[in-house]
Amino acid sequence: MAFRADVVIEWMSPIPIPTSSNPYFAAILKPSLPLHGPSHMRHLSVPKKETAYWREELLRLDFLEKSHGIHDLNDFRGIPLNDKCPPDFSTQYEIIHLEPIVSGPKKWVERLPEDLYQLHKDDWPSSFDQIGEIIVIKLSEVIAKHAKIIGQTLLKHFSNIRLVCEDKGVKGDYRVRDLEVIASRNSNFSFDTTVKENGKTMQLDPSSVYYSPRLATERQKLANLVKKLSKKLGKKLSICDPYAGIGPNIVNAYDKMYVDQILANDLNPKAIPYLKRNIPDFSEIYCADARRLAASLSKKYDMIFVNLPHDSISHLSSLCPYLAHSQETMIVGWALSDSGVHDLTQQITGQFNQDEIINLRIDEVKSYSPSQSIYSFTIQLNLSP
Repeated sequence: MAFRADVVIEWMSPIPIPTSSNPYFAAILKPSLPLHGPSHMRHLSVPKKETAYWREELLRLDFLEKSHGIHDLNDFRGIPLNDKCPPDFSTQYEIIHLEPIVSGPKKWVERLPEDLYQLHKDDWPSSFDQIGEIIVIKLSEVIAKHAKIIGQTLLKHFSNIRLVCEDKGVKGDYRVRDLEVIASRNSNFSFDTTVKENGKTMQLDPSSVYYSPRLATERQKLANLVKKLSKKLGKKLSICDPYAGIGPNIVNAYDKMYVDQILANDLNPKAIPYLKRNIPDFSEIYCADARRLAASLSKKYDMIFVNLPHDSISHLSSLCPYLAHSQETMIVGWALSDSGVHDLTQQITGQFNQDEIINLRIDEVKSYSPSQSIYSFTIQLNLSP
């Protein structure tokens, strides 16, 4: 097989280059790889850990072919180069010729049959929840009859998805999702899945227990609140979640440096096996009415979480028995409201004696419906005995 010799000239980056592999540039004479015809494209083969740097550098130089994907080459990545990249461009890394990865549609709806898409152009869902390997999507009445096509299209678009379910609302006393499977990969219909949230994993079945991925960013803040209160009190904390579900608040809040006691409770018995898998082994776990449990416990806690959006505010006064007295404690929760921060402030402060509240913070998190929003609240207290 014939090779062509390329003269490679010295190329100096105007910005610092990663030093992990001691990159350098030099004038050398080396053979190019054999060309494989017009269907192949030049790619810069770089170590996986330097992919982001080189992509940005090639983009800055206007040498990146943005319409094509990056090849996974095990410990290396092949970044596509465009026609503006000169033949004598060289780094310490090899330029190889690969079949270009042509990017597919950016949005899943672009994979629908064109006539069907146009027929309901304004009706397709703009969002859905991804829970592990499961997509949960709400369908309006006008497009629900196309559920099977929608499910298969989503499976085609998202290679990491195993199950697509239509969300038909909530059901039962535990307000779990009423899910109907509309598509599955390899006939695997199991609802059991694993979610990754803020670097931590949890197991659940979204058809039998409550879980919303939409508060993941909010839950990420809990670890910092725990750390600050622990340092302020000069001790490890005891934390409590009376409405724990599968335990996302505790999973995000727990750090062995700052927490040494945990209580988790949920009224739904199907949540308990998942709680046992997801939270630390030393945790106390109950399946009871949260307000009745509070009155029966002798143990007191430094911080409690209240994620019961429809009823959080009305439950606050009943949850005070969980909290320690004569020291600073904290309640962190989320509530639905259509009346805004001012009214929420009045509702919350009305649950306590005014001299017991050290500080109250309320923030609007996101819109829930045309008339309601979800708010987060953090209450710092010092309760009297």
